[in-house]
Amino acid sequence: MKNRLFIALEIPDTVKDAIIKLRDFVYPNDGKVRWESSDKLHITLKFLGNVQDILIPKIIEEIYRISDDAGAFRVCFNRFGMFERNGKPSVIWAGTRPEGELMKLQFKIDDSMSKMGFSKESKKFKSHLTLLRVKGGENYNYLIKFKNYKYDDIIFSADEISLIKSVLKPAGSEYTKISGFNLN
Repeated sequence: MKNRLFIALEIPDTVKDAIIKLRDFVYPNDGKVRWESSDKLHITLKFLGNVQDILIPKIIEEIYRISDDAGAFRVCFNRFGMFERNGKPSVIWAGTRPEGELMKLQFKIDDSMSKMGFSKESKKFKSHLTLLRVKGGENYNYLIKFKNYKYDDIIFSADEISLIKSVLKPAGSEYTKISGFNLN
């Protein structure tokens, strides 16, 4: 059996709440937006895709090795932004500064997973929380406000990563944490 998996940096609830409050300031509730739920907010470090069950213990062992060598580190959210497709907003996100420790952790994970046969990332890592996948009914004027919107630093200590299973459903993806790993 195959599982759709990714490795994520966990975000404390207090940080998620602060970002959601800012998000709601930029785009007031108009009933047209289906934001990602708070429990789905994370920073994806590596998307693995469809993975055979037999590989999961090896992946867990490798993530444990990496997390055991890494210490907790500071992460700073400081802006909103968007990814565009054909000149139109496709994803609204909250972004972080490109902190050295976060970049190193993502590189180690990408490198170790590539040695296990997973594709190496072809794009430069952009640390972000996906807040909204634009479907088309949203207010364009509010969406554009997110482009390069800066706010006061929201700083936290990153101390946990997770291996997460994603199941695609008609109402959206559903996440289940397979295993968590503390950054010592």
